[in-house]
Amino acid sequence: MIPPCLASHSELAEPVRKQAIADAEKILKEPGINPARANRIRGWIKVLKRGHKAGCPPLLGELAEATARELCAQGDRTMCSVYQMLGGEIDSGT
Repeated sequence: MIPPCLASHSELAEPVRKQAIADAEKILKEPGINPARANRIRGWIKVLKRGHKAGCPPLLGELAEATARELCAQGDRTMCSVYQMLGGEIDSGT
């Protein structure tokens, strides 16, 4: 998780960003992945590879967090990491 107080391009955020990209690319290689999900993941990877220096507009950030929360609740561990990275907190019921 990247704490909000860290700049997205800081030295501390870089390893987390690289690991998130690697995890997402691993998911894309899974056989039988839903094409719509694959497209969302590819878009997310593009944003991360740019370093998301501009940040997300509020609505897009909320949408990304809600999508990651939903996929995490369905058991997707990678999306749980994404959800936490976006500032979400996973409770024992998720």
